[in-house]
Amino acid sequence: MQKKLSSVLYITLIVVLTSAFIIQGAGIFINAYDEHLTSAQYQAEAICKEFDNELNYYLDISLNIITNPLIIELLQFDEDYSMQDAFDDITFVGKYFSSFKEIENYMPDQMCIYANNYFPIENAYIYNISDLQKKKAWGQIKNAKNYAFVWEYGGTTPDDMYLSLYGQIFKSTESLGWLEIKIPYEKIIYSFENVPLNEFNTVVLNSFGGTHIYSSSDEVSGRKIELTAINGDKILFYIDMHKAMLDTYNIMVWLIIIYIIFLIGVKFVSKKIITKTTKELGDFIQMIRSDDNLLYNSELIDVNGDDEIVQIKKKFKELIARNNQLHETVEKANSEKQHAELNFLQYSINPHLLYNSLSCIKWCIMEKSEDEISDIIDNLTSYYRIALSSGENFITIEEELKLIERYVNIMEIIYGTSISLEFDVQPDLKNTYTIKMLLQPIVENSILHGLNGVDNAKISISVQGSGDDVVITVRDNGYGMNEETINNLLKGENGRKQKGYGVHSVIKRISCYYGAPGRVDVVSEINSGTEITIHIKKISDLSEIK
Repeated sequence: MQKKLSSVLYITLIVVLTSAFIIQGAGIFINAYDEHLTSAQYQAEAICKEFDNELNYYLDISLNIITNPLIIELLQFDEDYSMQDAFDDITFVGKYFSSFKEIENYMPDQMCIYANNYFPIENAYIYNISDLQKKKAWGQIKNAKNYAFVWEYGGTTPDDMYLSLYGQIFKSTESLGWLEIKIPYEKIIYSFENVPLNEFNTVVLNSFGGTHIYSSSDEVSGRKIELTAINGDKILFYIDMHKAMLDTYNIMVWLIIIYIIFLIGVKFVSKKIITKTTKELGDFIQMIRSDDNLLYNSELIDVNGDDEIVQIKKKFKELIARNNQLHETVEKANSEKQHAELNFLQYSINPHLLYNSLSCIKWCIMEKSEDEISDIIDNLTSYYRIALSSGENFITIEEELKLIERYVNIMEIIYGTSISLEFDVQPDLKNTYTIKMLLQPIVENSILHGLNGVDNAKISISVQGSGDDVVITVRDNGYGMNEETINNLLKGENGRKQKGYGVHSVIKRISCYYGAPGRVDVVSEINSGTEITIHIKKISDLSEIK
């Protein structure tokens, strides 16, 4: 009877513990696998973000140049254009380009302009459009839409390879020429060579045309994560899961060995401790079945003593602790990723405003325009005092509107234009709260794309209450948009290549902070202006913000 009971106990013990071991072992394996994939996805997105930031850096410089009123005025030469005027313009462009200290002069012809009007003197800064027509990129350039940016790779080896960025220069709707900025190979791969990779990870860059640009390793294998950069390049991130999981495999092998040894030991001593083992094992099995909290808190498992059952409990406790630790690691990684995305959305808005303002101050100093220097510094100081707001993400609507007023004043001085700004604010909403810099990207989009070259430019901002919501409407009397452009604006498909990046960032930030209650609507027609309406939750006290 005792022998039979011992066999039944041993078989039961094997079944129970093996099942628990398989479940927990599978959990460890799956969690480790998911952890590696999550880490790889996060690292791939970080590399892509760094690459996009590098390209956006040159996009900002290009946007600063092609919207500069002095460059626009310079390209409007005609039949009365003299040789002296040409020499003066060449000198000005040379000094202007050299003022961009961020361009490290990797290449002797890194920046130049192709003018639609005929320029009489050959030089290193201003070429005629016929020179651009000889380039491979001309097929894309001639079919490009207004305000589009065109990318094209040049060269065949790392020694002479570069990425050209072409930006069209306009006055109203008239094309005056194209700006070309060449990004050298060293800057293209900077983001890839400065991000540390594990030995089982490989990153590859293929151009939008399918050309292989860069690979961190000669051997490329494993699970692939594919991302697309803002210029259409493909960033391929490979993770060799076999190498990545080696440590987990070793842990599982040792656990299996320990488990087998443990079962063998139990077999030899089970006859001597049959009564005690049966009782303790029955209690332990019952505890596992009746208390699900043990799977989430290993400290609830009592491991006092030094017999075989206690050893089982210890191993079981270690498995649970390891499983929970892996779970917490994944949760922490996801939380940090979401926090990083919110911070990126918060601080990536309008990165070139400060640079444009400082550039304008420099030109004012050169022209000794002291009043304009004072005005732009006063407005810039007030703008950043509100924008920084001691690191807070929420400010009052009244402060947000003051920030917009200062921003429009700065833009008027920078671009030498006049913009009428009107407010219609429901009085009891002035002290309610909104996320900081909610309206500035929309106003910036109106000024740079909707009102550029428009006479009697006007922006109207209305803030009204609607139940538990606040409805903010921004209207301009600019060029307007068609339905396709509106759809792209809301989806953010154009990115920073065209207008809409700021509006899409506002949509994402509203989704992150407000969730379902927040939304953005756009109504516009060609030559009839644009109206953008924002619906957000009414917040009267910061304690309401979670």
